[in-house]
Amino acid sequence: MSRGLSLYLDLLRFASACVVMLAHLSFMRASGGVLWQLRTVASDAVALFFVLSGFVIAYVIATRESHAYDYALARLSRMLSVALPALLLTAALDALGAAIAPLAYGQPGWPFQPGALLWQYFGAAGFVSRFWLLDLGFGSNFPYWSLCFEVWYYALFGLFVFAPPGWRWPAILALGAVVGPSILSLLPVWLLGVAAYRVCQGGRLGPGAGWLVWLGSIAGFAAYAAFVARYGRLSGPLFPAQNTPNLVDFYLVGLLSALHVVGFAALVPGSVIEAALGRVAGPLRWCAGASFSIYCFHAPVLLFLSAVLPLPSLPLARWAILLPLLLALLFALAAVTERRKAGWRRVLDRGLRGLGLGPRPAG
Repeated sequence: MSRGLSLYLDLLRFASACVVMLAHLSFMRASGGVLWQLRTVASDAVALFFVLSGFVIAYVIATRESHAYDYALARLSRMLSVALPALLLTAALDALGAAIAPLAYGQPGWPFQPGALLWQYFGAAGFVSRFWLLDLGFGSNFPYWSLCFEVWYYALFGLFVFAPPGWRWPAILALGAVVGPSILSLLPVWLLGVAAYRVCQGGRLGPGAGWLVWLGSIAGFAAYAAFVARYGRLSGPLFPAQNTPNLVDFYLVGLLSALHVVGFAALVPGSVIEAALGRVAGPLRWCAGASFSIYCFHAPVLLFLSAVLPLPSLPLARWAILLPLLLALLFALAAVTERRKAGWRRVLDRGLRGLGLGPRPAG
């Protein structure tokens, strides 16, 4: 992967996390509805996340995680470094916030689910909240749903790559039967990221075609945004779960996202864009290193702040107070979670090897 493409992917994932965060900051309950238009593109950012995830997983398997143990260890340390703290933080902030401001946590305008907490946390901890027709919430941390999809895409793809040939498809079909249609319904969007990497790896597009595809994808996004503004989003099946994204819409945005990455990968080497990204590489890498934390922590932190702080009634003033405070807290959380995933990896490695689950020594 070229340096320019790597930096651009960092830019996309940081921007996507920020779009989701700002979309939820735009809730009436939080900021009084400032920039409410962003709420309509939050699911688009998640579709882009899925494509980027598939792309990166295909890349790391092709370049450095060539053994099943390395792959599993990397995925576990990456996920648990943020998911486990998200579980604890959501539980603590929801309990504290509801004790301080019970009326605020009971108001409409925020998808907070106070009931069946044992099932919610069990589902979130085991990433089983969307198995088959399950639609378990997770307190105030409603963006967490996508983790319960991606974890199983990691597992399914890992089986495809690393399982012995005779066991590959039986294992994939068995796991697919366990996770069910809700999770499988969005798998094609994640696989678009894998396909995008394969196209990029093949080097089939030159810079000219890359510019055409990249600009064409931007034009596609703009055309669809204009269509949505006039006619609404494309309708499609919502099965198999109530809160699964609209499949037609999600697939379309995923396809445009994959084309966007493929086009950029072809045009970037030696381009002025690569030079421009290189000049901000340090700050960009640092910001992107908090993307997962921004996504996983922002909802419970935002609800807590909007519930307990004496915020002014003027929407712009609420926004001006909440946004910098929220970002400061999220980057602080990233410093002790996501940016420490190497430590999580070492601890997990020692634990797995202690259980006899590590690779056998050569010879």
